[in-house]
Amino acid sequence: MPENTEYFIYAILAAAVILIILVIVALVLLFTFSKYFANRKFRVKGSFDVNPDTKEDGFTLTVYNNNLNDVRINDFGLIYNGERITYTERYKTAHGCAPAENPIILAHGLIWLDLPVKELEELLKLRNKGQLKLKKLSIFVDDSLGIETTSAAKAISAVVKKDFKTEKQALDKVHRAEKKLARQEKRKAWVASCKAKIASLFKKKAKKV
Repeated sequence: MPENTEYFIYAILAAAVILIILVIVALVLLFTFSKYFANRKFRVKGSFDVNPDTKEDGFTLTVYNNNLNDVRINDFGLIYNGERITYTERYKTAHGCAPAENPIILAHGLIWLDLPVKELEELLKLRNKGQLKLKKLSIFVDDSLGIETTSAAKAISAVVKKDFKTEKQALDKVHRAEKKLARQEKRKAWVASCKAKIASLFKKKAKKV
């Protein structure tokens, strides 16, 4: 009887181990297939890259199609402080698309567009009316029905914030130097004025004598 009990315990433990393995496999399969049957039609991403050939910095906007079918998009680009900056026409020109047709993203495929860092930063400064403070920046894509998908442009924002901070520090340094120079010039002018007044007084006294 004790031997049967021992075998029974071993059988329960083996069944539990098998059950745990089956649960883990099921979770892995569920996670894998969820990528293919995701409710979100698109995944949008912004990245910062360095071109190995030109050694120039650049941003890349990427739109991934999570669908099992090819999808046509109406528009994509950036949203800055609630205003859209669209890049669909530039994409069509850069990738040789027909002007009258909107881009098509293949099933589980992607499209991308490279943006020069300085160009985007100058555009954002223009939207800021010269202020070196970055506001909310997102990436968007519209499908053929006009349904919008957005995502925060974290990588792009991090680079722009860093560059804006560096530029602001440089400008502040120049402004401090200009103020210091202005104070020095004002002090020199005051000293020269005092010397002139003193010299004038001595001349007047010399004439009286």
